[in-house]
Amino acid sequence: MRSQRLAASTGAAYVLAVLVGNELASAGTGSADDGAAVLADLQRPRSTVNVIGTVLEVLGTALLIVFVGYLYRVLRRAEGSVGWWAAPAFGAGLITVAVKLASAGPVLAGRLRADELTPDLARTLDDLNGAAFVISGFTFGIFVLTAAAAALSGRVLPRWLAIAGLVTGVLGIAAGTAGVLDPAGYVPVPFLLGLAWVLGVSGILAVRSSRPGTAARIQDAVPAGASATA
Repeated sequence: MRSQRLAASTGAAYVLAVLVGNELASAGTGSADDGAAVLADLQRPRSTVNVIGTVLEVLGTALLIVFVGYLYRVLRRAEGSVGWWAAPAFGAGLITVAVKLASAGPVLAGRLRADELTPDLARTLDDLNGAAFVISGFTFGIFVLTAAAAALSGRVLPRWLAIAGLVTGVLGIAAGTAGVLDPAGYVPVPFLLGLAWVLGVSGILAVRSSRPGTAARIQDAVPAGASATA
């Protein structure tokens, strides 16, 4: 079914939109992290490329909401009435979206009052944005871990991909925990691996949904002996 394929594809679209959007949104900004440099970036007029990048990031977050909802339905039906991993995956996915959206608040406030900020306040607003990224990395790790566990239990994905998700999720949680203890030492590699995992899951589900004999199975798959519950 076309709608199933489009819904499954939103995960891959999210990853691409966020990665490309981040590069474009930050194009031309300084690499220094001192207050004066941060303030200069906030006061600098945004180029067309920066605006396009920001729009892609916002749209990418919206796509993540759709993918989280679609993946929950697939995983929940596959797990059946005895499964419970899909529910925390859904919750962690939505929390990740909420944190990502909230992280834009300090940046928006900084741009709105850029001419009134001091370098120290500009640096603080930038640090708030960075701290939110650390937290989102932690919640994203929970999302990947629980979604992979649900996929492994319900046999929705290839076993190797589900196991890769378990490992990536654990690494994401560990990196996020370490980042909470020391934000400056946060390592984003597990977060990027999580994005790669979402890209792979989205691609596989989209391909399966495009096959006449598998679309219904993805939508209604229920283990033998279990009753389907939405």
